[in-house]
Amino acid sequence: MRALLFYAVLVQYIESRDESKYNSSLILLLKQYLARIEMLDGIHERTFLSDGKECFLSKCYVNITEDLPVYVRVVNELLETSFGNRLGSLLNDYACAQVSGSHFILIAPQPAESLLGHLPHIVPHQSPAPNINEAVGIARKICRNKTPFEWEGGLGGSNAFLNPEAIRFVRQLVHDGIANLTQHLMSIARFPRPSNVIYTSLVGESPMESYPVVSEVTVHYRCSDNIRHPNMGLLPFPAIIAAIPPETKTIYIHTEGTHKEHLCSHIIRALFEDVSEAFPNSLVVAFGKENIYPTIYNFIETNITLICSSSTFCMHAALGKVKGKVFIPPSYYGGKTTFSYEEWHYFGFKTRTSWPADATKSVEGRRYVLETLRNLTKYLGKKRRL
Repeated sequence: MRALLFYAVLVQYIESRDESKYNSSLILLLKQYLARIEMLDGIHERTFLSDGKECFLSKCYVNITEDLPVYVRVVNELLETSFGNRLGSLLNDYACAQVSGSHFILIAPQPAESLLGHLPHIVPHQSPAPNINEAVGIARKICRNKTPFEWEGGLGGSNAFLNPEAIRFVRQLVHDGIANLTQHLMSIARFPRPSNVIYTSLVGESPMESYPVVSEVTVHYRCSDNIRHPNMGLLPFPAIIAAIPPETKTIYIHTEGTHKEHLCSHIIRALFEDVSEAFPNSLVVAFGKENIYPTIYNFIETNITLICSSSTFCMHAALGKVKGKVFIPPSYYGGKTTFSYEEWHYFGFKTRTSWPADATKSVEGRRYVLETLRNLTKYLGKKRRL
């Protein structure tokens, strides 16, 4: 009955061409749906990777939304942990709602100091499908539900990102969310400046104000489990250096950091040394274990070049860029789309994921890894027997 009443009101608004009144009525209805769904038992047990398309394709809230095409996403976790995966999962839901002609409702915590609090929780579709069945039919063909990790295995579950309107919407959503969060954190003096310096080319006593919030070139170098992860791998240093323009004045390297004996600690130090040697007149800084929000703000605002590792953390944040180039390995989404961003560039090789068994346990293994990462010919050539 509620849906029939809405359609009757909708017809009246279309005939009167009172578009603003129609939009406000639709938003009010979606808010009512949101409130009713929030009251359901067990609703807050949903997690980032257990809800979304599966729920939409099974029409799990149709008793509330009735015949209207409404895509509901319920989560009870913040984005901070496993940020790249959780953000990617959520963005794919926004995109699926767009391509299927569905209004979107996000039911989730809305803390002002988290990105989740700066993403839209109600998105009315501008050209909705006639009913929920047609919307679900479109989603089955385009979104598909083969894997919760839609960025892996080509475009098996992520064809929604190929839709120009959907990906433009997602890109703007990411940029505005990060920018608005940053503005809020700055307004309450809670935006942390870069601080956890591992290595720096700056000489002498230097207060943290010496390091700009945003660098001209940003390198994200994920190491840790990338060494042997089949969908990740390590970037070679010469490819990174070649992507940095010679006139660059500030270069930040962001990494997760680790203990000094770990192979990744040696890799990051070698990367810092090679970049510093290649750009002797630039400020080169390696940061470890930084707060994620100033890091992703630097990702989207760095005005010359962002260089991403095989990492969903960098990949999904980079969707929010509106200026500057992006260089990234073809590890996710099959490397088949530039996400409607002209400055999106893929490296012409897959990152190396196989290394000798002694790579993380011996001086000889460490030396081999560093020599390989520093030499593109060796990196792309025959691998030492495992």
